[in-house]
Amino acid sequence: MRVSLVVCTKDRPAELMLCLGSIREQTVLPEEVIIVDAGKDDAARQVSMSWQSEAGVEVKYIRARPGLASQRNIGAQSSEGEIIGFLDDDLVMDKRCLEGIKSLFKEDAGIGGAGCFDTATCRISWPKRLFWRIFMLPRFDGKGKIQPSGYPAFSGSPGRRTPVECLQGTAFYKKDVFDKLRFDEGIPASGGMEDVDFSFSVSRYYKLVQTSDAKVYHRFSFVARPLPERVVYMMIYYHYRFFKKYCAVSFINRLCFVWSAAGEVLRSVYWAVRTRTLSPLTGVFKAYNSIINERR
Repeated sequence: MRVSLVVCTKDRPAELMLCLGSIREQTVLPEEVIIVDAGKDDAARQVSMSWQSEAGVEVKYIRARPGLASQRNIGAQSSEGEIIGFLDDDLVMDKRCLEGIKSLFKEDAGIGGAGCFDTATCRISWPKRLFWRIFMLPRFDGKGKIQPSGYPAFSGSPGRRTPVECLQGTAFYKKDVFDKLRFDEGIPASGGMEDVDFSFSVSRYYKLVQTSDAKVYHRFSFVARPLPERVVYMMIYYHYRFFKKYCAVSFINRLCFVWSAAGEVLRSVYWAVRTRTLSPLTGVFKAYNSIINERR
């Protein structure tokens, strides 16, 4: 069973080097690694070519315009493996990650997608966890379901093969999935729930699981991250888009959505106070302005 790894990167050569290093340490190597680079310079290409000569794994290097969804679609289209895995450039893989993924897909032919267990989420402080739970915001201690608010509650302690309906970004899918579905390129950057949107769509046609057999550690680099205004805008506006697109139109769900929106505003106020900038609040204003204009 051939595995292709798609690594989307943008102006993070140091992080990319660590990510590729963790691939080289795998007990089972992938058949190919596809680097989809939206960076401003040639640094990622140099890192990729240097790594290829050391690791002995085929590397395809592709230049692309910025946009995580479109970069992932380009990587999937260029892949030749039966299983396609998507990695962020700022994470490292446990050395048995690919071994676990291959075993999972071999044992159960009905699986269409499998998510890795991100051990970094175990270090989130309890006040944050409590706040996210109260306001039904994105959580990492749930059961892998979409909440009535429209936000995901990712599986917090998955077993070897836990059925879910949504996955975080680090996930593996059968190549066949892309005959029907693609990442939504209307979501222009990371932070717009493009991973949730895609995985939730996949769960309507295929079995989706979260597994503890494939672990990663997301280092959450702040290099090349968008400004707070843009981050807040993406969280609020694309949450609204997801809710409108998928969630049942009922009084309870609408109430939960409004409640989570209040949590988003409170979180943005806290961020503005902590950073002593109005940027997060500007993001709130612009997001709701877009939503109001769209509803007219």
